[in-house]
Amino acid sequence: MDYKPWQHQQKAQMESEVQKRQQAELTTNIASGATLSLVFGIIGLIPLGIGIIFGPIAIVLSLGAKSRIQENPGLGGRRRATAGLVLGIVAIVFAILGLLLRILA
Repeated sequence: MDYKPWQHQQKAQMESEVQKRQQAELTTNIASGATLSLVFGIIGLIPLGIGIIFGPIAIVLSLGAKSRIQENPGLGGRRRATAGLVLGIVAIVFAILGLLLRILA
């Protein structure tokens, strides 16, 4: 087996770049409301009819976070805001379906 010092150096550089990227991801500023919209979207899925309350809150928070992210590209949290939006919509749909099932049953 041939020992090639340049391979060791390349490996060390790649590891350094990966560490820098991971550190950058940890220090990224998250748009306010992105995480909260995700949390409210998840809470809205609890089958107690509370989706009708938490769903719209998740939607409003996620839309606000998305607009802040669009204004300031340095902010993170776009995926969280999108997930909060989707879960908020799903929570409202499930809550309405649950209410209809209770009324019709």
